[in-house]
This record gives sequence, C-alpha cells and structure tokens, in this order.
Amino acid sequence: MSDGVTITCPQNTFIGPDVTISPDTTVYPGTMISGKCSIGRDCVIGPNCRINNASIGNNCRLEACVIDKGKIADNSKVEPFSFIEG
Repeated sequence: MSDGVTITCPQNTFIGPDVTISPDTTVYPGTMISGKCSIGRDCVIGPNCRINNASIGNNCRLEACVIDKGKIADNSKVEPFSFIEG
C-alpha cells in the first residue's frame, strides 16, 4: 500500500509472497493472487479474481475471473467468469 497499490479490503484479500504489483493498481475483495505473479501499473483487479503464476500487463481490468499460468496483454479487459490457462 505504501508503494502506490490500493487494497480495498486487506482482511478479505490474499497476496502471496512472490507477487509483484506495480503502482496505481487497485485490488478488490475476494481476490487471491498466488505463485510468481507480476501485475502492471494502473490495473483494477477484482473483486473475486483468482490469479496464479501469471503476468498481467499495464492498464488491465479483471473481474471475477481465473487466470492460471496465463499472460494478459496491456490494456486488456477480462470479463467476469472467464477462465484463462497458459
């Protein structure tokens, strides 16, 4: 949070130790980010996303989706109930 990342409900969000989140990104409740993940700048993650061993580009919007070992390009929007596996 001191690095410019906003976590709206820390008690209802899990972010693993190997996760890197860039500044100006917001993470909403019910989100779990685990494994080796990198999330770019100016992203909105959640609510209710599951991200594992994935790379998320800059300026992405993800809502209620599952990303497992996937790569999401800059400026992408992942719709609710999507499942992306790399």
